[in-house]
Amino acid sequence: MNGSPEQYEPIDWSRLWHLQLPPKVRVFVWRWGSNILPTGGNLAKRIPEVSDECPFCGLVETQEHITRDCDWAGRIWRPSYLNKLFSMGEDQNCVSWICELLDQAKDEEICEFLITVWFIWKERNNHQFNNRKLEEWEVVERAQLYLEEYRRAQDRDLQPARSNRRYKWEKPTMGYKANVDASVLKNGGTGVGMVVRDKERKFVMAVVRRTRVTWQPEIAEA
Repeated sequence: MNGSPEQYEPIDWSRLWHLQLPPKVRVFVWRWGSNILPTGGNLAKRIPEVSDECPFCGLVETQEHITRDCDWAGRIWRPSYLNKLFSMGEDQNCVSWICELLDQAKDEEICEFLITVWFIWKERNNHQFNNRKLEEWEVVERAQLYLEEYRRAQDRDLQPARSNRRYKWEKPTMGYKANVDASVLKNGGTGVGMVVRDKERKFVMAVVRRTRVTWQPEIAEA
């Protein structure tokens, strides 16, 4: 089901705007809920020369299609723990889908769901413009790692205790390179984060861990 967002019950934007999500994800959700994402279907209405086909299956690419109805999107949602939220959107447009989420899901679930929708859109663009994409199972995993990293950065209990050393990133001659950072937590314990990139500086993976043991950052980063 598609249509202008004005035809359906209004979204509680105030609640969405106060969710603990990165600002660019909240902007994406606003564009998604306003049906102004540059999908093939939306672009073709304004630029006849643009194809309205989905880059994965060739059907008309609406917002509902690329984030839910396409077989590729379904392979991301169905095996994941977010499948129950995915199922809420069946036969609905994005506005009604968001409204139902706000009505039935907890804020934490909504955050995890919306960050995954954003990653699906990012991977669609990665495939469309760079001819590469993640495996379906990786999309949800990367989305949750991204959210965890954002939450870690916003955590007021995380007190940085770093030396004055400054490092310049140098690409590895082969394989991958891991950058590790550690901080002492205000209420005890140590937070450790690791980002892995390849020799072209392209992101490969990220890991965040907290321990009950308090180490000096120099030891934790070793």
